[in-house]
Amino acid sequence: MLKIFLHALSVLLIGVCCLVNDIIAQKGYIKNIYLDVGSAGFKDKPLLAAQAELKQQGYNLIFTKSLKKLKDPYLIVSIQVRLSNDEALRKYPSKLKVLILSEPPAVIPHNYEKKYHTQFGTIYTWRDDLVDNKKYFKHYYYAMRPMIDLRALYQEKKLCVLMNANKISHHPLELYSERKKTIEFYEKNYNDEFDLYGPKWDKERYSVYKGCVQNKIDCLSKYKFCMCYENISDMPGYITEKIFDCFTAGCIPIYWGAPNVTNYIPKNCFIDRRDFKNDTEVYNYIKQMPIGLYETYIKNIKFFLASPQAKIFSADNAVSAFISIIKNAEAAADRQ
Repeated sequence: MLKIFLHALSVLLIGVCCLVNDIIAQKGYIKNIYLDVGSAGFKDKPLLAAQAELKQQGYNLIFTKSLKKLKDPYLIVSIQVRLSNDEALRKYPSKLKVLILSEPPAVIPHNYEKKYHTQFGTIYTWRDDLVDNKKYFKHYYYAMRPMIDLRALYQEKKLCVLMNANKISHHPLELYSERKKTIEFYEKNYNDEFDLYGPKWDKERYSVYKGCVQNKIDCLSKYKFCMCYENISDMPGYITEKIFDCFTAGCIPIYWGAPNVTNYIPKNCFIDRRDFKNDTEVYNYIKQMPIGLYETYIKNIKFFLASPQAKIFSADNAVSAFISIIKNAEAAADRQ
């Protein structure tokens, strides 16, 4: 009888605990994490996957465009410094706030103004010269995917492409103007060997401009080389999806961006634009490249994409990385 009673009591207690947990969840006592994504990010697959996994662990990840009216925030995660949210954020202690910086100062100038960093307990950035593993932690662009099966033969591919939006920045290290110089070089000298894609180029009236594309990877795969210039130069650790899109498409990137790119990606996987004085030298190099050397670059890229070194940039790694951000911020808040 005693065993039956104890068993019944344990079942009853389990049922009560489940009921209490349900009531707590319904009343909003679960850990609400507000993710300020601004106007983008709601359909981001890694974030949606992270949301589902966090829910199983008792966290409620809430995507929001505004931080003005938050209900019982456990943590607040901001993607970029948004000046419109500055006042609203100041209501909460820094230990509850996490900042993820993905855009460089050429795109969002105030992202790296330290006065906006003071109210955050932890900050994640690609910028290696700021990472101290105390307040600033390393963040990657999660854009690595395997190379597609190449349908276009070497002989069928056009020489070169540039695929970016037409942008302007007053930052001294911006590379938008360098993209434009390269476009104008090919427009003037080799317009039958070069194509330009991307939004906002219409008014420039370049003959090499072919409009926008529906499938970036498919389009890139039809070219041997891509002018792969980041938004900004000389920012250590700033390695974005641009070079990985080229890798996925089987298109050799002519890269200009992070000065320490070879800390992350082997030099034999890309052509370093800094090794050439001007566009003429680059053109002569790629135009005269033997097919054997070209195929060696492609093999090197495939080998890199399959290596552990590349996995830190993988889309699959984005989910675990975001959950780690939440757990690390939680632990840091507990210590304060």
